[in-house]
Amino acid sequence: MPLPVKPRLPTARVVSGLERVWLAAGRLTPPFAIHLRLSFDGPLDEDRWRSALAVAFQAHPTLRARLRGRLGGARWVIDPKAPPVGHARVTLDPVRGPCAAAAFIENAIEIEVLHAVTDGRGLWAFVEDAVRAYHGETPEGLPAGPTTDAGLAHALGVIAEPDPPADRPAPTGADTGETGYATARRRWPCPARDTLARVAASLVQAASAFVEPPLRLGVPVDLRRYAADAAVRSTLGDPGALEGAGALLAGGNLTGIAHIDLAHPDPAVFREALRDAVATRRPLGHARAAQAVRGVPLGLMASVGRKTAARHRATGLYPVSATLTWLGRHALRIDGAPLRVELTPPASPGMPLFLGLTAGPDGLEVVAVAPAGLASGGRLDRLLLGMQAALADPGSG
Repeated sequence: MPLPVKPRLPTARVVSGLERVWLAAGRLTPPFAIHLRLSFDGPLDEDRWRSALAVAFQAHPTLRARLRGRLGGARWVIDPKAPPVGHARVTLDPVRGPCAAAAFIENAIEIEVLHAVTDGRGLWAFVEDAVRAYHGETPEGLPAGPTTDAGLAHALGVIAEPDPPADRPAPTGADTGETGYATARRRWPCPARDTLARVAASLVQAASAFVEPPLRLGVPVDLRRYAADAAVRSTLGDPGALEGAGALLAGGNLTGIAHIDLAHPDPAVFREALRDAVATRRPLGHARAAQAVRGVPLGLMASVGRKTAARHRATGLYPVSATLTWLGRHALRIDGAPLRVELTPPASPGMPLFLGLTAGPDGLEVVAVAPAGLASGGRLDRLLLGMQAALADPGSG
């Protein structure tokens, strides 16, 4: 009797070079994942939330992805099985799964997803749909592909932009050798305008107590903003670059990085530099450059990353001083109660500081993640205190 044939799972998209970078990062500090914590005043109705999360997971197939294939032939396929929802964190795995999970912990809902699968904006869309489903509304959903970051760059003719040189300090000074990572959470009053620019300026001001600027700041930029131009361009000039405009607003990893050098705590300088980077499509160039590693084994990438991070720690110089992920302001509520959303970014030995930023009715939620050797001696706490003071200063921009 022939063995039953296991059905093939539908392919969502090929694995882009930048997604391979995040997969390799996961071998250095597993899991390389984005984490959101949702909390609000009032009772936590687990049954109602389980139903809402199930509906949202169904509407966001990206979060049910599994990694198949090797090297340049690697692809994401969609598993019909929903991610787990329980009372403890589970181990995320890109091949065996799950790539995402939710848990009820300390009267909050915690959601975690591998960064290689989706970005902060894709996960935020999932949260919005979970809130809709909780209140009996229809989720909007996002397809899982086939659009990729590199596909958008190719369709627009954007050339690769190499990573910057390792010539900038960590905001807290030299690494003292401790292993592991430090995480600090703060809630501050949210600036009425230019939140990201003012946070960036406050970071440069606070870091001046430890190092001499300029700092180079990495800012994740949602590449979906370029989708309409890419659709027109691919229709006219390269029909094979994209597979239909309807798939462009996808839930996959569609984020590039803008690199901003900031020598003085001036929000206006940061704001204009970021606008210029976005207008000239440099974040797409960052995604295009990463395509060079599509054929490189993940183990080799991880080994090179480990050695490179050790060299940065020894020299005290990094390509990027800090990365700032800003998901923007929201007004989400649960049964009328304001929803607090904390974004914890993934840890990496080569990233001196990673800030996750969201703003809701209760203020600006800040989560800082740094290697322990750069946070020791209370330096991370002092840096955040300095940032808070700078943001509270009405003359700081």
